[in-house]
Amino acid sequence: GHPFFYVNPKASYNISDNLHIGGGVMYMNLLNPPSGSFNGLLLTYANFTVGNANLNATINVGTEILHSSSPVISVNGFARIGNRFGFMTENWVFTSASDLTIYMIGGRVIGRKNLFDFGLITNNSIASSGILGIPWVSYTLRF
Repeated sequence: GHPFFYVNPKASYNISDNLHIGGGVMYMNLLNPPSGSFNGLLLTYANFTVGNANLNATINVGTEILHSSSPVISVNGFARIGNRFGFMTENWVFTSASDLTIYMIGGRVIGRKNLFDFGLITNNSIASSGILGIPWVSYTLRF
């Protein structure tokens, strides 16, 4: 009943063919939040990626600014299995809340200037409720 959105501008720098660093800001919120509840997340982060466009792993380390100023860590991976498709995972640990770890697994449809991502988001609370996961979709425009 409460879809969410996020905006994630970022910049990166290639140290070598298979080593990249970067950073960014991510803002997430609900489209129609219940009154008096969640007011969004604002993360700043730095990242370190090993690999190339076809097979890579990334570690992000950052801080959630609006609520806790506690570290946030994510570990992500991508494996391309064809010209236009790949599998991916993104896993977040919010250290301010010991029970808040978010796991995402999905696929990526790859275009020349567009990426379409889709998959499932889950965590211990979602899994214990008998739901496999919450569907998500994402669009990225390369420029």
